[in-house]
Amino acid sequence: MEKQLELQFNATDGKMKKIVIRNPKPDIDQETAKNAMTTIQAQDAFVDDKGQHPYHELRRAVYITRQVDEVFEAPKAAKPDSDASDAEDPSEA
Repeated sequence: MEKQLELQFNATDGKMKKIVIRNPKPDIDQETAKNAMTTIQAQDAFVDDKGQHPYHELRRAVYITRQVDEVFEAPKAAKPDSDASDAEDPSEA
């Protein structure tokens, strides 16, 4: 199972923005998540030329768990042999 931590924010343009952290620690609590999000929010490094801030307001932090159960996978195509022009022509021998 694949687990991700999603930090969700409201941007100044009204859209929801998120930061996805793969394979996070399994025991992140509310205070830790909120402190991390507040630190990200306080950085003006993400403000664009129009003054839009993608991480304007804290929205929520959630764990997302995804399970992938493979049903079918097609065989991979065989790699072609070396270029046929490199092979010797038996009529020239």
